[in-house]
Amino acid sequence: MHKQLKNQFTKALSLLLCFWGLNLRTTPVAAQSITSAPDGTGTVINHNGNTYNIQGGTQAGANLFHSFTEFGLSPDEVANFLSNPQIDNILGRVTGGNASVIQGLIQVSGGNSNLYLMNPNGWVFNQGASLDVPGSFGVTTATRMG
Repeated sequence: MHKQLKNQFTKALSLLLCFWGLNLRTTPVAAQSITSAPDGTGTVINHNGNTYNIQGGTQAGANLFHSFTEFGLSPDEVANFLSNPQIDNILGRVTGGNASVIQGLIQVSGGNSNLYLMNPNGWVFNQGASLDVPGSFGVTTATRMG
């Protein structure tokens, strides 16, 4: 009788763990909005409809630096980095404590700039994520460059 109860318990526990594991795998990851970090970088975000126009920042030579507390896109949202022909590289860092979840479009307009984004908490590109960047594009989980 003891062995029979042990087998039933083992089966029930296995079934419970299986369903729990399936639930973990199907839990969606929610996207965040895009917010500038209050660190003096000067990033300005104008939210117009489904588009986040990202401008300002700090220019050093041909590099333009942006800083964000959160950076994520829901489906059909657009992160539009405004550039100009004098900008070779746009570098953005995310300082909040969440991974960046991208389900929309990341683009650069106004120049042929490369776009590099850094978030030490990670990047998730879900279905619906797309790019329109005229130069190179890269993301990293590094905490600093250089």
